[in-house]
Amino acid sequence: MQFTAFMIPQLNQSPRDGAVGMLQADQSIRAVSSVLNVNHSTIERYDDTGSSADRPRPRRPWVTNQCQDRRIRLIHLCNRFQPSIQIAVTTTWRQNRPMGVRTVHNHLRHVGIQPYHPCTGAVLTIHHQEN
Repeated sequence: MQFTAFMIPQLNQSPRDGAVGMLQADQSIRAVSSVLNVNHSTIERYDDTGSSADRPRPRRPWVTNQCQDRRIRLIHLCNRFQPSIQIAVTTTWRQNRPMGVRTVHNHLRHVGIQPYHPCTGAVLTIHHQEN
């Protein structure tokens, strides 16, 4: 199984084909769904359509283009301890508005980079370290 951005499990193509094969071998929908640990409505859809192809999903379009995505990634890789908010302030998108911090964070996570979060706790001094 693979996980999407919202951590909803999706079946890979191989278990989907196996589910269609089990249905063609006259196994019940509930039995197939319990073996694959998915909802029975998913298996019913495979049974109704006779196909295990993935359905198109409506997704919100990206607000940045590939050039801006590359720039976000390169800025972060040049200085890994730079917080996402500084990248967002220096990167602009439509109508020269600054990009949102959450947008930068999501784009970095999309390419497999865990962005840095600055510490917001109390500042410790040498006196704290001695105790």
